[in-house]
Amino acid sequence: MCGPLSATSKRRSSPGGGLAAWSSAAPLFVGADGERITRGTLQNRVQRAFRRAGIDAPARLGAMAHLISAQHSEARVLVASLKSADEVSEALLAGGDDITAAPEVIRALASDPLTDAAVARFAADWERFQRPASAP
Repeated sequence: MCGPLSATSKRRSSPGGGLAAWSSAAPLFVGADGERITRGTLQNRVQRAFRRAGIDAPARLGAMAHLISAQHSEARVLVASLKSADEVSEALLAGGDDITAAPEVIRALASDPLTDAAVARFAADWERFQRPASAP
């Protein structure tokens, strides 16, 4: 057998020999079609690999936060590139101190259908009470 770990396999090299042959703009991660994959695609693939490997990211995050707290360290746990409000909530509940997320994710955190409806009712009531009373 001549697999990737076989002693008889031939070493593959980049075209022209070495990394210098590759442009600094060349994609690092590509799909089956040879085209650059997006950050979201890469994140999904990594998350899928974690799940298949049985790695529970929130549990790992919680363990790190606990260890840092137990050491009375001033270090903080940064959870980066969160893609949804649910991921942000899960990360913060697991012990993350700081997050990075796209603006639309942050807006989604502040948005809640019931809160939005209550604010709309309040605004309508406010407008109604601000109008001068009409004479009978």
